[in-house]
Amino acid sequence: MNRDELLKAAEGYSKKARQWFRDGESALREKEQEIFSQAKLNVLGLKEAVTDLTTVVRDLRADQNQIQDQLRAAFASAPHVGGATATAQTCVKAAWLALQRSIQGWLRLKEFFPDQEDTVLALLVDLERMRRAVEKEALDVWPNRGSAPR
Repeated sequence: MNRDELLKAAEGYSKKARQWFRDGESALREKEQEIFSQAKLNVLGLKEAVTDLTTVVRDLRADQNQIQDQLRAAFASAPHVGGATATAQTCVKAAWLALQRSIQGWLRLKEFFPDQEDTVLALLVDLERMRRAVEKEALDVWPNRGSAPR
């Protein structure tokens, strides 16, 4: 995947994630009501479930555009392969970390919404492809490093 394809994939992911949250708004509200109903029954671990769901959604929403933004910034500061700059390195690492968090977040969200598994798995496939491409890009940004940002 070249840089243009990677940026296009990041933009596509952002749109798909935004659409998932739009389409899933009612499911998120239903899950919220389910959790509140359980609260009335004093179900153990409820506070953690609420916090976890809230955190996952918040982080996914924050990262959905950050991936594309960080890649765009990296490519602008190092317009050709092998043109490593400190900014490019920082931005590639930030994009990679956002991809990692997003993968973990969607895996967690899949547990909350098993009926959305097909849609979530499609997003995970997109994220994994981008993650691998960013790792290859990192080899160009860090030519002496030999591995992805960690």
